[in-house]
Amino acid sequence: MTDSYDYQWVGAPRQPDTSDPEIDLVRQEIYRLDQSGDRFAGVIRDTLDQLYDGQRTGRWNFDQLYKTEKTHMGTLVEINLQRCFEFADGDATDYRIAGVEVDCKYSMKFGEWTLPPEVVNRIALVVTANDLQSVWSAGLVRVRRDYLRVGRNRDQKSTLTAAARSNISWLWGNANILAPNLFLHIDAVVRDRIFSARAERGSKHGEAGVREFLRDVVGI
Repeated sequence: MTDSYDYQWVGAPRQPDTSDPEIDLVRQEIYRLDQSGDRFAGVIRDTLDQLYDGQRTGRWNFDQLYKTEKTHMGTLVEINLQRCFEFADGDATDYRIAGVEVDCKYSMKFGEWTLPPEVVNRIALVVTANDLQSVWSAGLVRVRRDYLRVGRNRDQKSTLTAAARSNISWLWGNANILAPNLFLHIDAVVRDRIFSARAERGSKHGEAGVREFLRDVVGI
């Protein structure tokens, strides 16, 4: 299986950028709330599963989603992170963390975070994940105008240049482990049997599919 939302290795996390006191404040607050990154990773896993809605739709792969749903992934990550960590609303950005305006940007493809004009000179929390490889990363960057690509889309949004990505201060980098999506890794025949069973006549809420899963994957 190919992975259309290619994850580029981000390398080892950078040392904290103490030259930017606001980034330092935001980093300290996020680490206070989630030192290990487990809660953060849980939000990403839950958001992916929320979009797949496999029990109802039979989907298990990001590539199976509609284009509009893929676009909505970023919005859901922003919302679900705020719900999990109870970040305050920002004035010009998504959040206010430790009193600092922070905009959250998610992309399934590393480096493709779309940054609007209002985030220039502010801090962005950039997040990426790859469900097939079961990895994720999150970091902070001060979005300076010279970090952005010259070409912009009609919404005046842009992305970081390749060189500018080296200025990201990674909270959790180097491909942290994401709870695996078992349906991406099991035998295709078994997977098809599980999702075919969910449509079994008279089955309620995918009970037949669950039975197939327990029998074929878990072994009970």
